[in-house]
Amino acid sequence: MFKGWKKGIVAALAAVFALTGCFGGGNNDDGDGEDAEHLTISFFGIDYDDLQSPTESTEKIMKVIEDKFDVEFEVLNGSSAGWKQVLGQYIGGGDVPDVFFHTREEPLYSDMLSDGLLFNYSEYLDEYPNLKKAFSRYPEKEMKHLLGGDYYGYPIVMNDETDSALVNEHAMYYRRDWYTNLVAKNWAPTSGRPLVDPENENFNYLNFYDLCEGFTKGDPDGNSKNDTYGYAMTKDGGLYWWYPLLTMFGVSADGWYKDGDGKWQPEVISDKAKEAVMFISDMYDNGFINSTYATITTQPVMKNEFQVGKAGMVTYNATYPMGLGILDNMRTFVPGGKSLSDVVRAMPTVTGKDGTKRTYAFPNLYGYRAINNDISVNKKKRIMSIMDYMLSEEGMRLLDYGIEGEHYKIEDGKIVSLLGTDPDGGGVKTLYHNSVAPGVFRLKSLVSWTTRIDPGIRFYNEQMQLLDAWGKSQHQTVPNLYYVSVDKSYGLKMSQLEELAATKYKEIVKDLGDGAAAKREAAWNSLVSKYKKDGDQYIRAKNAGAQELYGE
Repeated sequence: MFKGWKKGIVAALAAVFALTGCFGGGNNDDGDGEDAEHLTISFFGIDYDDLQSPTESTEKIMKVIEDKFDVEFEVLNGSSAGWKQVLGQYIGGGDVPDVFFHTREEPLYSDMLSDGLLFNYSEYLDEYPNLKKAFSRYPEKEMKHLLGGDYYGYPIVMNDETDSALVNEHAMYYRRDWYTNLVAKNWAPTSGRPLVDPENENFNYLNFYDLCEGFTKGDPDGNSKNDTYGYAMTKDGGLYWWYPLLTMFGVSADGWYKDGDGKWQPEVISDKAKEAVMFISDMYDNGFINSTYATITTQPVMKNEFQVGKAGMVTYNATYPMGLGILDNMRTFVPGGKSLSDVVRAMPTVTGKDGTKRTYAFPNLYGYRAINNDISVNKKKRIMSIMDYMLSEEGMRLLDYGIEGEHYKIEDGKIVSLLGTDPDGGGVKTLYHNSVAPGVFRLKSLVSWTTRIDPGIRFYNEQMQLLDAWGKSQHQTVPNLYYVSVDKSYGLKMSQLEELAATKYKEIVKDLGDGAAAKREAAWNSLVSKYKKDGDQYIRAKNAGAQELYGE
């Protein structure tokens, strides 16, 4: 039994635990003992409603795994908005789930680690080849550093169809029909440059600017009204949704670069970042960006602006069913004799100012799956056996397609769905359809967030184009020092610095009236000065971490 973890976690989540008492549901003391053949495994995750109230097919598929490993899952649920608080209640009450979802967020992660709450997978990984292979997707040295020295959490893969360590499941949707309308009327940018096809290999950041102008001032929808603009942005997420524009200047909001003295500095206050922000400011001044992006435009509104035909471009999720949802709504604009691909497509990676095509991706994972370190070795191994099975070809087939003979059949060596047609729009139903087994996607999240896309679904080709534009791009790269972690004491400071940068960027990219250039220069200088002053110790810590990990 490890000691002290409860004290540390309670201290970190004192505000949360003050609200409620402990929940029941932990399995640190199985009624018939953890070494018994049949085990109950408490399984905590996000949005598990469909597992707690399963459909008949969800229940059957879950039972296949339970029977195979002689276990029973006790499903513990936290909503996408409140899962951290719920997990905190379990931990604070001493009822730690046997296996649970968590992020690398500081300072909570370091508290869980230092208090001995997290099991080290490395102790037994050689016994589970599929699980070991999944870990090997990521650079071992960097991932162990990020997780505190070893594999204290399983990185839940976003895309299990690739061995790539990087993934980007976003796309820059753009109105293909608007572009062709501009070409048809011989519209020309005021820059004097020719209008370039967004899917031309040489399409660059200046061509992007010109296209934004056309989508704003060229009447691209042909209604003779000044009611469109180029690029939709949102007030949500700090600088998260700024990244496609920043990338064109070689900048990432959480990236780092080496200065003249060989020290790592935050890219967000670099000269390149300044150039990017001033470029975006010019776009804003010319009406290419929605004027309310920083005040009232939420993420759903941003997406809706594109879907209703006000914005010509938007960066958004391209995963199924999110991308499919946008495609569904875009059918409104498909005239007779045209296809959906004539109306909406994903823009390939734009060539940046330095002549490089660059798409900032992130490690091919979302969150981590922890095993409670305070359960028996027998139960830990049972959980790892289940995870290993889920990562096997047999397990993936069960979780992606269901039970053979009931949900699919094998015909000429191929999997053929037996689920019928989706009444909501045609095409083949997927296993995760609400009428079939939606909970299985959440069950699969023990090891993977991937959703299989059946070639028979509606808009399959269009969906693949969205996913391939950035998701399989050879231009993907991860920001420098992504894997370099710092002490948990910097958790609050990191959040404050992120908020400082986001606030100042928005202060610069807005209507500043007379003397805008001078006001923007002053705001930028203020950002750099305050960031360096407030973040001095954090920047030093990041450099120390880089020295420890990379020797530089």
